[in-house]
Order: sequence, then C-alpha cells, then structure tokens
Amino acid sequence: MCFQVYLFQVCIFYFCILQFVFFQVYFFLNAISLFKFVFSSQVLQFVFFQVYSSIFILSSLYIFYLSLYF
Repeated sequence: MCFQVYLFQVCIFYFCILQFVFFQVYFFLNAISLFKFVFSSQVLQFVFFQVYSSIFILSSLYIFYLSLYF
C-alpha cells in the first residue's frame, strides 16, 4: 500500500514537472511570435502561469515528502 502511494505521488510529481516545462516552452514561443501584442498583458499572462505552475510543483513536492513519512 505504501509503495502504491509512493508511485502515485511520483507520477503526479513528474506530471507537474512536464506541465511546468510545457508552459515554459509555450511562453517562449509566444514571446517570439507575439511581440505585437500589448506588453503588460503578456507580462500578466506570464506571471499568472508562472504562479500557477509553481503552485502545482510546490504542492506535489509537499505531498511527495508527506508520502515519505507515512
């Protein structure tokens, strides 16, 4: 049972890392192709998705460390 929980948390952790990488690539491509958009809205979008992905990664790390203790 403990091993299954551990595997589940590892899968969530890697999914969140992949999601973070996806958003990094997405905004890198946006910065290249969408320079004609308003700068402030692009910055707001970038900050929003940075916060979103970092919350996912931090929460998965927290759950991962919790699963190590149980």
